[in-house]
Amino acid sequence: MATPKLHLVDNENQPLPSHIVDAIEWSHSRINSQFAGLCDPAELSNSIEDGARRIAEHEKDHGRLQNVKAFAWRTVSNAVISLLRLRSREIALSPQALERLTSGPGPDSPERIHHAIETDRLLKELSQQEQTICDLTKQGFTTKEIGRALRMTQEAVWKAQSRIRTKLATDSRQIAD
Repeated sequence: MATPKLHLVDNENQPLPSHIVDAIEWSHSRINSQFAGLCDPAELSNSIEDGARRIAEHEKDHGRLQNVKAFAWRTVSNAVISLLRLRSREIALSPQALERLTSGPGPDSPERIHHAIETDRLLKELSQQEQTICDLTKQGFTTKEIGRALRMTQEAVWKAQSRIRTKLATDSRQIAD
């Protein structure tokens, strides 16, 4: 039985050319067999889709590739390897920290309401730039992306995030006392 054709789109939601879809389909099973046990299936699928879009962008900028299958394999496998490297640098939560995040008082408990009010107050005491950095960080933007958006170096964003964490930790300890 033939596998169904992938439905891949470019950054403008237009279908990708069939030769790119064919190359991605050709590499799809190989990528899955090599990396499926190492990362989440949804992240693997996202990496494959991102790889297909990168190939389309490359062809748009540089013309049609002669060996699109080899390029697809390299592009997608590099994307997955980058994902795995990123995951390996993430800090795992301790069982106690995970327990605190997943249990405790209900969403409408006085403790949670008080915590939400205090957190809001602390965030409002930050400078506008610090608030923007917090918002972008919570939305999942990288320090590089935040730096680009705010015209700051990546190092400056790291330092600002560190100062923000220090301020919030100091203020939250004072509240608890």
